[in-house]
Amino acid sequence: MHEKPSSAKEEEMNQQLLRAFTSTKSRSSEVYELPVVFHLLEEEGAKPISHTLIYREIQFLNQAFNNQGAYYSPDGNASYIQFYLANVSPEGQPTNGIIHHQTIFSTLNSYEEDIRMKESFHWDTHHYINVYLINKGPATAYAHLPHFHGRADDGIVITYPHIGQQEALSTPLIHEMGHYL
Repeated sequence: MHEKPSSAKEEEMNQQLLRAFTSTKSRSSEVYELPVVFHLLEEEGAKPISHTLIYREIQFLNQAFNNQGAYYSPDGNASYIQFYLANVSPEGQPTNGIIHHQTIFSTLNSYEEDIRMKESFHWDTHHYINVYLINKGPATAYAHLPHFHGRADDGIVITYPHIGQQEALSTPLIHEMGHYL
């Protein structure tokens, strides 16, 4: 488990995205801040997913849950939920909330594999929302309902092509986060 360094150009882009993301915060009501950790499950030798895509995905989640940007609807309401990448690990160490794992679990074919993967990599499910990015799975994305929180199958699983590319491709995580919460 390790965090991969980003290039200077990617870091600047990430900072721009974070500035844009923080400027969308609601100031009119209490905001519930929820830490998210992204577990990137990669096969050995695979090209790692860009951190920029993860930053964008957090931005899209916040826009969708707060009725902003491409997700705005005149009939919608803000949820006053603010997702952010975890900045402290369960061990109390600084983190960027994006963890790379080289593993055979980048492709899941069964519920048993899902459980083994989550048991191997999850962070405390009472303090973090665990999102697992895989190469291939039984569905584009899936999550369990709130009564599963704290169980071995807690967490959201999504395939790589559906993260941070553009708003239209980010709807699976937004949809599953709704089930999860």
